[in-house]
Amino acid sequence: MTEENQCGPETDSDFFYELRAVFDKYPDAAQTYSIHCRTLESDIMRIDLERQVGVSRIEGNQIITEFRDSDDAPHGHCCEWVYTGTGSHGWTCVRQCLK
Repeated sequence: MTEENQCGPETDSDFFYELRAVFDKYPDAAQTYSIHCRTLESDIMRIDLERQVGVSRIEGNQIITEFRDSDDAPHGHCCEWVYTGTGSHGWTCVRQCLK
C-alpha cells in the first residue's frame, strides 16, 4: 500500500491541540486511550462502520481484526468507539474485543 494517511497532529493541529488539553486534564485516562485514524478502514478498505463492526482477537503476539455485519458479529467487550452524537451517550461501538 503506497497511500499515506492524511491525518494526525500535522494535518489536524487544532483538533490535536484540544485533545492534548483533555489528556493533560485526565492523565490516567491518557494512559488508557489513544487516537486512531480510520482512513485505512473507511477510505482504503471501504468498511461501512454504520453497518459493520470490527471484531478483534489475539493470536500469539498479533491482534487480528475482521469486519462483520453488526447483526452477525460475536459479542465481546467494546474496545473502540466513535462519536456520533446519537444514542444515550453520543458514542457508538465500532470494535468488539474477544478474549
